[in-house]
Amino acid sequence: MAAARRVKAASTTSAEASPIQSSLSPNAPPVPSGNQYHNGRAEPSPGPPPPVAPPILPLPPAVRLLEFELAHKYTTDSYKSLSGVPEDGYTWQVHIPRLAISSPFLMDGIFGLAALHIASSAKHPSEIVSYFDAALRYHTLASSPFREALNNITPANCEAVFAFAIITTVFTFSSTQIAPGGRESGTVLEDVIAIFELLQGIKGIFSVSEGWLEVGWFSSSIRIESEDLPVNNEPGTEIAFRKLMAFTDETLASASAEEYNVFKRLVHKLELCFSIFREKQDQSLVLSWLGMLDKNTVCEARRGNPLVLLLFMHWAVLMHLMEPRTWWAKGLGAGLVAELLNRFPSDPRLDEMTRWPREKVNLRPIKLLA
Repeated sequence: MAAARRVKAASTTSAEASPIQSSLSPNAPPVPSGNQYHNGRAEPSPGPPPPVAPPILPLPPAVRLLEFELAHKYTTDSYKSLSGVPEDGYTWQVHIPRLAISSPFLMDGIFGLAALHIASSAKHPSEIVSYFDAALRYHTLASSPFREALNNITPANCEAVFAFAIITTVFTFSSTQIAPGGRESGTVLEDVIAIFELLQGIKGIFSVSEGWLEVGWFSSSIRIESEDLPVNNEPGTEIAFRKLMAFTDETLASASAEEYNVFKRLVHKLELCFSIFREKQDQSLVLSWLGMLDKNTVCEARRGNPLVLLLFMHWAVLMHLMEPRTWWAKGLGAGLVAELLNRFPSDPRLDEMTRWPREKVNLRPIKLLA
């Protein structure tokens, strides 16, 4: 009887299909006219019945339990890895989840990040696989609707688009390190360059929607980009950056003034990042500085330019210092330093220049390749 009622209900409502339904389904019956006839005369139709909201069907218990766990993980823990300083916490803990209620791709992005976070600390291999697979599923589910929103940024969706882009950056940063079985291919440097490219996309989103966004969320990047703050580092860090700057002066002695100034600015801003991190433990600095790079510097890193590789090594130390508070940076700093060491030619001067990064990430001395 229940089945019969459903069939009957379907047959009685099929003739009332909306124009959208008709356009999506070519075989749908024609929509009746708005007039009814009585004794051969047209009389106004009473109009269509009010729309009926579709029933809310419960999700399978396992899915409900997982998503409740992921929501709890994000709002009590994972959000901290997105807020550089405590002042940004409210935005990522409360405001962004509220946006996600009306933005399914952002909700799936949050679930994916939380699942990856759980996988990063899981002890049993089966747990790692389970949560890592869930993270990939949610991230994949969000990708297509995010691209649609990205192609049509408005005041209504710009915050969700921007937040998801940042979540994607962190997701990409950590997923290759957390993947069950470890890294299958590629290098840490390639991962870092991929993050640089994502950050360029984020800067593009910011430029389109700058007037609509709460720029207070991103105070760290604004500080290091626009302000010339005093640097106050510990003595070892000050010495390391003096050596790096002297090596820069020597290496770029015959370079153009523009090339020299670009590189000098990158060295100075990285030194500033260390200083701010020492004071405020702002973990967003590692991405803020990476986003300041230009394409030429990244190309030189790919080519193995020793000066640029040294700069990346010093940046890797900053990433390593953030590890206790930043689960998604686990092992990346030391991994990048170890990898880059193998790209240097044999040179006592370079051996001396790499000493500080090696010691800061607790690497033993390594004989450089000839």
